[in-house]
Amino acid sequence: MTRKDTLVDLLIHDLTGPLSIVSTSVNNLLTREEKYGPYNNNHKETLKRSSATQTGRERYFRRSLRYIVLKRDFSEKISF
Repeated sequence: MTRKDTLVDLLIHDLTGPLSIVSTSVNNLLTREEKYGPYNNNHKETLKRSSATQTGRERYFRRSLRYIVLKRDFSEKISF
């Protein structure tokens, strides 16, 4: 595995975790209404919009990451 691969894997790991947590939480709320109590129409619509927004964020993240990976010169020294 090259240094570039290692850095890309680290970036993916660090950024996908929070996205996955939000996505899982919203989907759990949508699919487990019996556990969390009855939702009114406003609750359901808000959760559906949140889910759609989260899907868009994940898509944007993946596209941005692809662009970064293709354009970034990983041979230069990176300072943290």
